[in-house]
Amino acid sequence: MELIISKLYELIKDTTNVIEMEEEAHRLMYGCFTSLVGQVFRELDRVLVSQRLAEGWKRERTDSRSIQFMFGMVTFDRTLMKNPNGQAMYPLDEWIGLRKRQRYSPLVEVKVAEMASESTYREVAHTLEAWTPVHLSHQTVGHMVKVVGKAQAQADQDRVAEMEEATSLPNGEKWNTSMQRRMASLFEDVKRNNI
Repeated sequence: MELIISKLYELIKDTTNVIEMEEEAHRLMYGCFTSLVGQVFRELDRVLVSQRLAEGWKRERTDSRSIQFMFGMVTFDRTLMKNPNGQAMYPLDEWIGLRKRQRYSPLVEVKVAEMASESTYREVAHTLEAWTPVHLSHQTVGHMVKVVGKAQAQADQDRVAEMEEATSLPNGEKWNTSMQRRMASLFEDVKRNNI
């Protein structure tokens, strides 16, 4: 914390106007935060590796990975491991919820898709670059829209399947039109007889 305060002090002292100071402070805060998140991810990886080793997994190697979050690019090391069945995976990636070759956080992907529904892909890329440390091309915006669209379609299918399951009767029967008519008739009888 003392280091951040001293850097801020130097920054304020060395800048000539408030706009320049705010822009530099903004970059400094994002830089500090991305560094801290990277350290936390490395520590989480260490803990997950210890747990997996105790479960009989084997350590293969350590690789570096960078993910663009809304607050900046976070670079961290994570460990490739093999489970007792011989399947290779990165426990940290799984724990965080990152897909293979994913370069942007889920929040960045969702926000890009939301913005792209109201703007051109080029405008989205330009706006993000102006207001956040996220730098991407209009082609990447298009790719993210497709990825988020697929994820949304899958979530919709899962929701429909869940609703269909909820409409099943205990013995596995489905509600059908004749059952609905019988239920409506029963409710009408109840209303007529004030039961």
